[in-house]
Amino acid sequence: MLTPAWLRQAVLGDAFSIGEQARALQVAMNRATGLAIALGAFEFPLALSHGTGPVIVITFIVAALELMAVVLVALIAHLAHTTLRESAFRPIEELSSTARRMANGDLQVGAEPHGALEVQQIASTLGVLANAIQTERNNRVADRRAGEKENTSLREILSITRDVGTHLEPEPILAQLAKGARRLGGYAEVVVWRFDELDSDLVPVYPPDRLGSKPNALTRIKVARAAAGRAATSGQTVRLRPEDGRAAGLAVPLVVGGVGLRILGVLELRGENTAEAIVSDPIDALEALASHAATALAAAQLYEQLEQRSETDALTKVFNRRKLETDLRIEIGRSLRYGHPLSIIMVDVDHFKSINDSFGHPTGDEVLKVVASTIGRGRETDAAYRFGGEEFAVLLRETDVTSARAVAERMRIKIKENVATLGLPRDVTASLGVASIAADVQSAEK
Repeated sequence: MLTPAWLRQAVLGDAFSIGEQARALQVAMNRATGLAIALGAFEFPLALSHGTGPVIVITFIVAALELMAVVLVALIAHLAHTTLRESAFRPIEELSSTARRMANGDLQVGAEPHGALEVQQIASTLGVLANAIQTERNNRVADRRAGEKENTSLREILSITRDVGTHLEPEPILAQLAKGARRLGGYAEVVVWRFDELDSDLVPVYPPDRLGSKPNALTRIKVARAAAGRAATSGQTVRLRPEDGRAAGLAVPLVVGGVGLRILGVLELRGENTAEAIVSDPIDALEALASHAATALAAAQLYEQLEQRSETDALTKVFNRRKLETDLRIEIGRSLRYGHPLSIIMVDVDHFKSINDSFGHPTGDEVLKVVASTIGRGRETDAAYRFGGEEFAVLLRETDVTSARAVAERMRIKIKENVATLGLPRDVTASLGVASIAADVQSAEK
């Protein structure tokens, strides 16, 4: 039976591309047209012959065949129209619509590969292109988010580093170091050890609530016995295994660079909590933070030494006059505010010039050292100062004039006894004077 499906299969066969289909349709059209022309040419002389019965029958049959050929041409023409519409025109319109939606940013639309082979190839290529663009867009979004997260981490690290470097006292530096390390890696436990290179010990310096004699207090331990000791001896970050009920973690050395590396201590971190960590792999950031903190601690130590030198007499190691003037103003203000007694003793080595002239300046320096050592061995609340030359002062807090006179007398005796141990051929004595806060004496000058 001559059905459209049979006709399509007969005419097109395995032609999938537009070109192949067009050629198959052209061949079928040419054959059908040729058949119609041939039948017409055969029918024409028959019609002119005015034959009898058989000729008329043959003429009728040829005419019928000619009509069928014309119908076949019409069917092939219809087939060509529907074929081009289904395999080319409609898929191309769908591709055009898909391309417009993609151009507007909708990359989720997919072109269904159907129609002629070329159109299917274009649709497949368009789908691959859409997927590639979407993948690139997702990668860019992921990169942007990763960049934003990294920028946030860098800002946090810079903020932590800045907080560590803004102090000149060890205690706040250690506190900021521990706080920053906990924020970077999300660690539950942070301990800072000072490395005593002379005794090869680790001395705990943070946290302050675990320093002392409590049951869970941190204690001084030998480097060889401490898990964190490997970081102190090698100068490298060490991964710590779980031990003694403590979680795994890291030991980061506090290293000061320069001409020669110097290890100040170890930052011990336990109980990692990545959910609260700023960075997923914090080792590099922790080493940078530890290095910065070590530099800050070294600067704090140097500052403390400079402060001590600026307030300490180089020869006798007691406080200098500058320190006396500062302390005296503070203590007088406190004494007057709260009504507490305050006294001061002035000490002058007798005939000191003759000591230098008779025995030499080195001997005179030894005498001053002994005097300073003697007056500096008082109560914890007392403070000794070198006033200038052979003159010294002792500040007596919470001491009235009567008690101060008794302290001065004991000092006078002790100075004579202690200087005598130098073996000089004559006695060395000192004169002492006492003054106290009173109704008519309420300033440092008086």
